This record gives sequence, C-alpha cells and structure tokens, in this order.
Amino acid sequence: MTSISEQYYANAKEAQAKWTEAVKSVFDESKKAFDGQTLAVDANAANERVQQGIDQVFDFWSKAIEFSRDLSKKVADANVEYLNVLQRQAEAAGEQAVTKFEEARARAEKVATQTQEALVKSAAELENSANQVAERATQQFEKNVDAAAEQTVKASQKVAEQADKAADKAEEAGSKARTAANKQA
Repeated sequence: MTSISEQYYANAKEAQAKWTEAVKSVFDESKKAFDGQTLAVDANAANERVQQGIDQVFDFWSKAIEFSRDLSKKVADANVEYLNVLQRQAEAAGEQAVTKFEEARARAEKVATQTQEALVKSAAELENSANQVAERATQQFEKNVDAAAEQTVKASQKVAEQADKAADKAEEAGSKARTAANKQA
C-alpha cells in the first residue's frame, strides 16, 4: 500500500505528463499546418498576390483559431483529469483515515478490555492476599491470647502455690507460737 504523498506525487506526475503531451501535440499540429506555407509575391500578378495574401491571412487566422480551440479543449481535458486525480486522492485519503481511526479505536478497546481484566485480576489477588494476612493475623492473635492465658494460669498457679506455702508457714509459725506460749504459761 503506497502512502498518500506517494499517490499524490504519482498522480501529479501523470497529470504533468499528459499536459506536456497535449501541448506538444498542439505545437506539432500547428507546425504541420504551417509547413509549406510561404507568402508568394509575384510582381506580374498583383491581384493574384493580394488574393493569395488574403487567403493566407484568413487561413492563418482560421488555423490559429482551430489551434486555440484544440489547445483549450486539451487544457480543459487535462484540468478535468487532474481534478479527477485529486478527487481520487482525497477519497483514498479519507478511506485511509477512516481505516486508521477504526484500527486505533479497536486497539484502544482491546487495551481498555485488557487493562480492566488485569485490574479485576489484581483486585482479586489483592483481596485474596488481604484475606490471608487477616487470617494469619487472627491466628497469631489467638496464639498470643492462648499463650497469655497459659502464662496467666501458670502465674496464678505459682501465686496459689506460694500462697499455700505461705499459709502453711504461717500456720506452722502460729502453731509454734501457741506451743511456745503454752510452755511459758
């Protein structure tokens, strides 16, 4: 597929060649028309010379008018052809622009769809990761609570044991103090 500028250049070159050919054709035709035409002046036949001069002038003007008519027609034909070339180029450029626009629109839609799909996938992955983190945090929190409860129970048990020992010692000390008081009494 050639570009618009290449098509324009080729069409302009073709139109220029046709124009040159038309002008050359007109000049060739005029040269043929005037070949062999000379003004013949005869001193013995003045009337004949005048008649021939008149004929030659009118022949010249008639050929010049015919030449102008042919040239004008060829110029008009060349202009019509050039305008047709320009119209074809404009139509081709319009079609290419529409095609390019449609291709760009289709690519944009595809990219938008892919982007949306990627965002949905990323959001799902992010939600999944967040759920996993939340679950791990909950499990760790429960472990920490269980560990704290165990430590609290152990500490309570130690305190109870120490309180029992202290109570036993206090009872023993009270018993010793009663026995000593009984002995002194």
